[in-house]
Amino acid sequence: MSQQPIQPQNPQPGQWQPTYPPAPPVKEKNWFMRHKILTGILGLVVVGGLAGALGGGGDTPSASSEPTTATSGAPAAATPATAPAENAVDPDDAGNEANPVTIVEGKAFDIRKFAYAAGWKVTSNDFGMELKNLKVTNNRGERDGALVQIKYMKGSEVLATIDCTSDQILPGQTVTLNCFGTEKKPSGYDRITINDTF
Repeated sequence: MSQQPIQPQNPQPGQWQPTYPPAPPVKEKNWFMRHKILTGILGLVVVGGLAGALGGGGDTPSASSEPTTATSGAPAAATPATAPAENAVDPDDAGNEANPVTIVEGKAFDIRKFAYAAGWKVTSNDFGMELKNLKVTNNRGERDGALVQIKYMKGSEVLATIDCTSDQILPGQTVTLNCFGTEKKPSGYDRITINDTF
């Protein structure tokens, strides 16, 4: 008698069929591992905030309500070491929003190692104000960009604003700022100020 191979039978509908167990669920990484760049930025912000909170609160000079006047690099007159100037502004704070610097149209000025060249001019056009030829040289020790506002003031009233920006500037490089203002150049202003906007 010869042996015949056993033929597998096709299961009938409704009959039990063996199934493979389901694949284990894929374990998804947590949010911080999936977003490494955002986690790094968030970490820097938290560390910077903690450093500022822990480093602040000491005896700091009070900010002056009077704007600081920019110099064109001329040495200041010597003041006695025993009599500190009243309402002195920390040089690192000069030119921030709380301590704008008074400037004169067309004249050179320096703010925190950014040297702005003479020869700039503000005119009115159909769209507002146009500031031409405002050049800045980065004398800081690292790459940085300019993001400033020039304001035409009458007392404490802002009559018009010009926003100026640049790309990142390498140390020692000079660039011309991109500036625009939507108001016409005002008349009757008593001073022009500049301050960082960040």
